[in-house]
Amino acid sequence: MNPTIVIVAGLFTVYMGLGVLNPLLAPLVRALELSETQGGLIITAAAMMFALGSPFWGGRSERWGRKPVMLIGLIGFATGFALFALAAQIGIGGLLAPALVFVLLILARGLAGFLMGGVPVSAQAFIADSTTGAERTAGIALLGAANGLGFIAGPALGAALAGFGLLVPFYAAAVLPLIAAVLVAVGLPHTAPHSRNATYPRLRPSDTRIRPWLLVGFTIIAALVGVQVTAGFLFQDRLNLDAQQTVQTLGLALVLVGAANLTAQLGIIRTFKIAPLTLLRVGLPIAILGFAILAFAEHCRCWYSRS
Repeated sequence: MNPTIVIVAGLFTVYMGLGVLNPLLAPLVRALELSETQGGLIITAAAMMFALGSPFWGGRSERWGRKPVMLIGLIGFATGFALFALAAQIGIGGLLAPALVFVLLILARGLAGFLMGGVPVSAQAFIADSTTGAERTAGIALLGAANGLGFIAGPALGAALAGFGLLVPFYAAAVLPLIAAVLVAVGLPHTAPHSRNATYPRLRPSDTRIRPWLLVGFTIIAALVGVQVTAGFLFQDRLNLDAQQTVQTLGLALVLVGAANLTAQLGIIRTFKIAPLTLLRVGLPIAILGFAILAFAEHCRCWYSRS
């Protein structure tokens, strides 16, 4: 089996697992009698631990090798996601108070986010180690495609399986990384660790060469995630949808978002080879316009309801 395909499959399963939660979050929060703020914190827990875990696993990838770190990431993510689903099931069953269930959800998401950090860093490092030139560029592009496809397939999986139960998509998302771990264990060759005594240059967020671009990237991602988290509550409340209808409607919307993102990455950017600065100058106003249309549509709905 082609090692690059194995890596892409592993990366795809974790990004799909992350995408599964997006259309399910609002109905799940309502079913557990939590607040919208608590729902946002559940998302934040995984993202924060992922940010903290990525540098940690990057160092371990250099010392332990790419394959062990990827296996830890896949199995750890699956474990964290399964614990999240179990905590949610306990909460829906009324076996624990909502406050305690919230703590368990935060811990499970944090664990999944921290351990997941080992998957993308080891995947990128393996591609960098095993390819050169145009082959390396193509390999990195495939990793980006796995990201985009995961965030298309995740909401689609959530919408498709929600009809069998609100928690079924979570259990499915926990099983898939385990299957990918088996593929990695069998199909990915072991690479020798780098010297344990080696030192590597550190790039800090305060570096003036990257600080403006980090700020732009942070702003865009924060806005996108914020809209995705809020959209579930917006759809459910403004359109008077039940839990299953919310998951299916928002799942379709998020699939379209992911498809547009993938089209831009693999189609427009690669075809026209637009300069990064030009992409920012064109893309940012379009993004602002899209957010404004969404806000205006919500305002029109409120005005229509009152009239």
